[in-house]
Amino acid sequence: HTKVKINGKSYNYDHTRLYGPYLVTDEVELSAEDKVKGRTFESESIKIYPNELKENTPVTLHFEKEKIEKYVEEKEKEENSLKNKLSRFFDKYTSALNEASTNNNFASVSPFLKSGTDNYKQTQHLIQTGQGA
Repeated sequence: HTKVKINGKSYNYDHTRLYGPYLVTDEVELSAEDKVKGRTFESESIKIYPNELKENTPVTLHFEKEKIEKYVEEKEKEENSLKNKLSRFFDKYTSALNEASTNNNFASVSPFLKSGTDNYKQTQHLIQTGQGA
């Protein structure tokens, strides 16, 4: 979620909220940050000087849109690649497990299991005794 920083203090951003009041004799420094897919991006930082302050001073802060879009695109490619790898792994594992169960051949599925673990031993026992997995 987006946070607004006003004079170094962070607030959760709400587009319906007015922030302040601030003394019209002091300058106000503003920036914002937003988290996108686990990475924090910061907006530009601006100062509003006393002569620019009004009762309600509207402010628009800008983020580097292209930089964020590029990051999102790269992150989505990475996520899709991981999803594809996981999908292929589970397809191979399921196929090997089915083959091992059908043929009572633990060797078909053993490369997918960590040797010596309870799961390894239980799966080995079930397959070798013809009980499936």
